[in-house]
Amino acid sequence: MNNRIDLASVLNIIKRKFYILLICIAVSVAAIVGLTYMTVEPTYKASTEVLIEQSQMENNQQTQQDQTSTQLLNTYLVIIKSASITNEVASNLSFEMTPKQVSNSLTVENASGSKVISIIATASSPEQATEIVNETTEELKTAAPDILKNSSVIVLEKAAVGNSKTPVAPNYKTIGVLAVFLGLFVGAFIIYLGQLLNARIRTKDDVEALTDYPVLGKVSKVKKR
Repeated sequence: MNNRIDLASVLNIIKRKFYILLICIAVSVAAIVGLTYMTVEPTYKASTEVLIEQSQMENNQQTQQDQTSTQLLNTYLVIIKSASITNEVASNLSFEMTPKQVSNSLTVENASGSKVISIIATASSPEQATEIVNETTEELKTAAPDILKNSSVIVLEKAAVGNSKTPVAPNYKTIGVLAVFLGLFVGAFIIYLGQLLNARIRTKDDVEALTDYPVLGKVSKVKKR
């Protein structure tokens, strides 16, 4: 019975103080999202895919070709971010960027069992991200035959600015959800603290909880005429 009474009391308190939760949620979302918008620079992503090809070999060399295919792909994954590529890319860009920054902005992926490599670039604008990834693929296509003999690079699809207009970071949806939970936590803490510090007696239940005497009756509030 006491548990039911306690639960009913808690629900009643939350109902009466629900506006505090709403205010805390609104303030939390506005503050965190606004602060993120003002301080965190948006990041954009552009990507393209290239196909790594080996020159045709005789039938008796086919097995060796299959065995070295994986090694070739792994080698290209390293070469794409190496100084031999990023130095040229940095010098060809229309904006200032060091080879190290170019390398850090690139992500290279290869699906298992595939000869296709995905090259992804991130930057502070969709135009810059697109330019980085396209310059990288062009430089790789040009330098590939000199770096690794009997291999070539085919660009399957160039990156386009139109496909990179939406920033990948910060994720405002996730930030907003976290801000809502923070607001709920802060609001609940304020309500709890307010009840803890509030020593006023409002109901007969408060009287019975503080004393051993039964409540014989109560006087209703009379409205003034």
